[in-house]
Amino acid sequence: MMYYYDDGTGVQVYRVEEALLKECIKRQIEHYFNAENSERDYFLRGKRGEQDSLPIFLIAGFQRVQALTTNLNLILEVIAHLMNNLYFLLKFPLYLKLL
Repeated sequence: MMYYYDDGTGVQVYRVEEALLKECIKRQIEHYFNAENSERDYFLRGKRGEQDSLPIFLIAGFQRVQALTTNLNLILEVIAHLMNNLYFLLKFPLYLKLL
């Protein structure tokens, strides 16, 4: 799997194992929804809808997620895995919706 990163001087291309890339995406998403970040992130709080829901495409469009991959299917796969993880749901209670 390829990982593209724009370091300001141009796009750099790296080879990376899919499992590692998924783990990086997972950690980035978990960061967005940890208690400390959720308290101070007015943008995310303002985007939440009914039942504290967020559009999945909003998360997929975050700059740091996009820096990891623009493969929407891969991002959705990681989010689906997180939503099926009871620990994640208990630690980061949030509802995601497809838009």
